[in-house]
Amino acid sequence: MIDSSRTITVASVAMVLLILGITIILGLATKRAASLLRSDIGLVAVVDPACGQPAVDSLTTFLASAPFIEKTVARTADEVLERWEDTMGSEELLDVNPFLPEYEITVRKQWTRPDSLEQIARDISRFRCVDHIQVNTDLAAGINRTVSSALLILSIIGMTLLIVSIVLMTNTLKLQLHAQRFVIHTQQYVGAKISYIVRPYVIRAAISGLASALIATAILTALATYVVMIDPIAATLFDWTDILVSAATLISIGPILCALTAMMAAKKYVCRSYDEIFN
Repeated sequence: MIDSSRTITVASVAMVLLILGITIILGLATKRAASLLRSDIGLVAVVDPACGQPAVDSLTTFLASAPFIEKTVARTADEVLERWEDTMGSEELLDVNPFLPEYEITVRKQWTRPDSLEQIARDISRFRCVDHIQVNTDLAAGINRTVSSALLILSIIGMTLLIVSIVLMTNTLKLQLHAQRFVIHTQQYVGAKISYIVRPYVIRAAISGLASALIATAILTALATYVVMIDPIAATLFDWTDILVSAATLISIGPILCALTAMMAAKKYVCRSYDEIFN
């Protein structure tokens, strides 16, 4: 009965740790996806060439030296028109090109917050050759909200799974302690210390936690390998360091969590009175 319940607990904790590992990988993938999206966030500065080449050169020099800029792509009015035709279709426009030259600016990741983008736009707007600026603040705010919400949900799931693990281990340990109540009482009767009585249960719990973590890690690795093989998009968001981080987390959490839970539950049970143990 005890061996059966211990096996069920190992399997149950392994399943919980597996889901926790998947949650960790999803969290890391979410941050990586947000990082990739942020790498494309920036703004477009439309330039009026009528201001003269010196004014345009001054802006170019500023963009080349600004610490918050990742890269800058300069497009002539003809290139902007060509891009518009590629996007909207090659429809006949007026004889005069209605577009102005522009600088497509990509900012560094640490400056992709909406308030940072607005400040950058104000700095660039001070150049008199700048006609207007298009800022992707809505995209930046949307990415930040989505990532924050996703990480919050994943954190709640992780905490819930840890609580479920503690409940499973506690119930199993109670069955083991109840089955050994006569042995425990005899040990107490001859003067055994609580730490001596509790130690075997803590060691067994730690070994069970390690076994559960290894099982969960093996299944998680197999699942990750399969997903990467069949889904090219997942391969771009997934890194094998995520498996190492997840495996290290599970192998650390499994034994420690099981051992701590066993120690607290066993101490609480051993400290009961004779009537509480046998009734």
